[in-house]
Amino acid sequence: MEQREYQQQAISFLSKSKRGILQAPAGAGKTHIAASALAFCLSKRQGIAQIEIMVNTLEQVEQMQTACNRFPIIKEKAHLQIYCAAGAPMGTFPDLLIVDECHRAAANSWADKIKQAKSARWGLSATPFNGDSDRDGMIAYLFSDSVHTIERGQLVEDGHLAKAKVIWHKIKSDGIREAINSESDELINKRMKKMPWMFRTDEGKRKQENQCRWQAAQRIGIWENVQRDFKITMLANDLIASGQHTIVLIGSIEHGQRLLKMIPGSEMVYSKIGKARRADTIKRFRDGELLCMIGTSAIEEGFDAPIAGSIIMAGCGKSKRKAIQSTGRVLRPFDGKECGIIHDFRDGFHSMLSRQSEQRKAIYKSLKYSQIVLT
Repeated sequence: MEQREYQQQAISFLSKSKRGILQAPAGAGKTHIAASALAFCLSKRQGIAQIEIMVNTLEQVEQMQTACNRFPIIKEKAHLQIYCAAGAPMGTFPDLLIVDECHRAAANSWADKIKQAKSARWGLSATPFNGDSDRDGMIAYLFSDSVHTIERGQLVEDGHLAKAKVIWHKIKSDGIREAINSESDELINKRMKKMPWMFRTDEGKRKQENQCRWQAAQRIGIWENVQRDFKITMLANDLIASGQHTIVLIGSIEHGQRLLKMIPGSEMVYSKIGKARRADTIKRFRDGELLCMIGTSAIEEGFDAPIAGSIIMAGCGKSKRKAIQSTGRVLRPFDGKECGIIHDFRDGFHSMLSRQSEQRKAIYKSLKYSQIVLT
């Protein structure tokens, strides 16, 4: 199978590494690279190897299995197990453990399993490190700080990934600021009565008040904001009418269910709908039969649908990791796609939400996404 030059370099890095991390953007082919490197290592080995691959979602299990099936030597020379981290078997000691979305590995549920692989460990992620010293230190401890990075900018320049354009939509929500402030005060008073000891120090008081303010801002300003939802649904319906395959990314199931009723022809994917229905919905979207799919964080990572041309960021937040993972869903190459479109919102009606909008804007700038602001 012909490999691109950047893929050959990544395969060489992994195959020579007892422990290491491959950092590559969505669409670079991390799954294919890992399977290719595994096949190469097995071709040099005598005997049968115990290989385990740990991923985050059921879709990633299928993707990884498909990639491994392309290499007969993996079936011939490996006892291969591919599983979700949530169901990871304990008490096994593989010769090689490959961990997709390894930025999650700092969580105890992942780390406990990974530590059982005393020999080789490979980590795969678009965002292995996020600047948190404790978390990043754990990732480096589990996989080493040896990282091979595939740069998104070079892949775009070479035509292997789509360009990215962010379109900002201004949100003016009359009366929302007052409603959020009123809700915040009510939540703070309730919490003070229920847990007075949490307010005894200045630091504790500030922390509890900020949590209440964020809870109110998120619920009233994002999830239950009728004016904001109107703009989201108008935008989604226009994209559907133009034939654009669109993802609407949400922060809560309840918010998604409301949007589902307002966007005719859309369907929603989240963890509790069942494996069969979830797989069918994703397949129909991937095959082009479904034009609009609403999804929670269940499709934020490892979701492969090159046909997707637009994503509506209907939630909120300031995480660079989440921004990279989410927007990567529409930046995979596809026939006729020059640019993946990211629709985001300037929530200027509340200070917390406004700051988050500005932080996302700075993240997009650091990623070299082009940005325009609509009035």
